[in-house]
Amino acid sequence: MDARNRDVWKRSLRTNDKSQIPSFQAYPKYSYNYGVANALTGDVKSQAEHRDGDLVKGQYSLVEPDGTLRVVDYTADAINGFNAVVSKHGHAVHPAPAVAHVGYVHGK
Repeated sequence: MDARNRDVWKRSLRTNDKSQIPSFQAYPKYSYNYGVANALTGDVKSQAEHRDGDLVKGQYSLVEPDGTLRVVDYTADAINGFNAVVSKHGHAVHPAPAVAHVGYVHGK
């Protein structure tokens, strides 16, 4: 709060005149999205979200280290709280472990 607003706030409290008090509760409304696809690191993810008042809806996804795609769809509101549905797509690929044969033969 800048000095001018602070002075208006103090004056309105002294005189009980609340008509000049600035409102700090703007109606929440926004949308955004972004995505990353880095071929060098293999980092692939995205997110999108929309809010209108107390209702928030969104989705994010990312490629897991095993190659599957995790997608999370979520909603949040004042009545139901936060709810998320998680799904996985694709088949996990796990490379075979590297086996090192380390041994010591006595006398050789």
